This record gives sequence, C-alpha cells and structure tokens, in this order.
Amino acid sequence: MNRFLRVVACGLLLAISVSGCDAHRALMGFKNPVIAIANPAEPVSLPFREGPGGLVLLQARINGSTDAEFILDTGAPVTVLLESARTRALQIDMSKARRLGPEGDPAVPFGVIEPGFSIDFGGVSLSGLTAVVIPQASLPCQERFGAVDFQGVIGADLFRHFVVEIDHAAKQVRLFDPRSWRPGHGTVLPLDMNDGHIYTNLSLDRDGSRVGLRMHIDTGRNTALSLNAGSHPALVMPASGPRKTACYVQGIVESIRGAPVDLVLDTLVVKNVDPYYPREDRVRLDERNGSIGIGLLKRYVVTFDYAGKRMLLRERA
Repeated sequence: MNRFLRVVACGLLLAISVSGCDAHRALMGFKNPVIAIANPAEPVSLPFREGPGGLVLLQARINGSTDAEFILDTGAPVTVLLESARTRALQIDMSKARRLGPEGDPAVPFGVIEPGFSIDFGGVSLSGLTAVVIPQASLPCQERFGAVDFQGVIGADLFRHFVVEIDHAAKQVRLFDPRSWRPGHGTVLPLDMNDGHIYTNLSLDRDGSRVGLRMHIDTGRNTALSLNAGSHPALVMPASGPRKTACYVQGIVESIRGAPVDLVLDTLVVKNVDPYYPREDRVRLDERNGSIGIGLLKRYVVTFDYAGKRMLLRERA
C-alpha cells in the first residue's frame, strides 16, 4: 500500500505530448479553482489525521453536503474523488467511466473527469474545481485502501496556491501566502517541476562513495524510499530480500527491500534508510532514480514552496 493514486495529468492525454502540466490541465478542462480564505491576515492551520506510514488526511466537506477525508499528495497533479457509498449523495454520473491513459500502466485510473466541485477544508475552500472521479469498487487491494478510510486525494490544487507546511508532531498542515512567506532555519532543497510533479537532487552514500540521484517527492507514498533499479549503474535489483506489494489504482507492483543506505540532502544526512526496489516501475528510467515518500519526510517538519521551487526540512520539536 505504499503508493496511493498517482494520477498523472499528462497520462490522461493518452499518447499526446504537451510541454508542461499546466497545458495538460487546460486541455483537459482542469481550470484553476477559486480559493477563499476565512481569515486572509493569518496562515491557515488545518488539523490532520495520520494514516498508515504517515499519510496526511485532511477533513473536508464536498459541495456543502458530503463529509470526506483527502490524502495530501505532492504526487497528485489533479484532485481525485472516490465514488462510493460515502460520496453517493454527490450524484456523480459514472456511466461514461473509462481508462484515462495507456493500457498496462497500473497507475492510470479508470474513471471520469467532472467539473464543478467545491471542497471546504475549514479555513480554506476551493470552488469551481475539476476532479478525476474513480469508482472505489474498481480499485485493487480493497481491504488495504478501505483501512485508510479516505474519499479523495488533493495535491497541486493546494500546493500551487500556498506554501504548505506539514508538521507531524503537531498534526497540523499550515498554509502560508507565498508572497510573504520566508524560509526559516533548516535545510533548503531546490525543486524542479515536470508535469505537475516535484523532484530534487540528493546523494546516496554507500561505502564512502556518493551517488547523485534525481528523486521524485511524493507525500502520497507511505514508505520512506523507493529506488528504480537500472536507472543508475549503482542501483541494482537485490538478488533477495523481504518483499512487499504496492497497490496502485489499477494494479499491484511487488518490491524487494535492499540493504540500508544513507541519504545526503545538502547538509542533512539521513542514516540507515531501508530502500525498496520495485520489480516493475512503469516510470521512464531517465525521468528519475526513485521516490522519497512521507515515511521519510514525516521525520521532519517539511515545507513545500512551489512558487519558490524549494523544499525546507527542519527537525521536529
């Protein structure tokens, strides 16, 4: 269950290649939502429930009538809703549900694209929102997804408009105005963005030598570290080791745990991290060397500044 709803906006266009996720969003009708803040003079503070592995779940109300919890996911370029008994009052027409991307990719959802949603998180609300709606019954690993008890996923629709701080010690997500926010103490990592996803560069320290890697940052993945064997000469699939399965929206991928590694993130060294190597990762090997999930990021207070293309890590209180 270490992968939750990686909905790739670019994948929704089948084989059409367009530069930039904003272009994809516009072509598919994903317009920017209207943001309303209860008290614009103060940062918005939202309590969250911690799910398995550190997943961040925010309480919300959809269309003024349906209570729901959303996973906060930097790996989600578009907002996702699950069509289920919990959301049936929304009366979403699922008769035209279809596969929203290429065959064979376990991360491509089956569903519909629907406009006109409003989502109220308490201190902040989004209206005029377009979402991908997926029938919950179409997901694999029903018992594992059900154990998380979530009704949606939200990512870029919040991260593009705010500086977002996740504090697992306080169980709070804080939203700041990007125009006035300034980074405090901590480790600042530059981010680059591609098709609505964020990446950073770090080093893997192995036997005294350092290997530079480009990593996807994914708060919707509840493991700490995933490495793509073959994407770098130093990344080799373990011959043996403990195995676990990851549940994607349309399939299951098995991973093998490798020997612990140390990660070097600028001045911050994270020791003895257990990496998992997926046996079948459909992501292009030249796109990234792996992913960092919330299982690692929860050790710190982590702040995402999409406008400034940076991420801040500081020690938890």
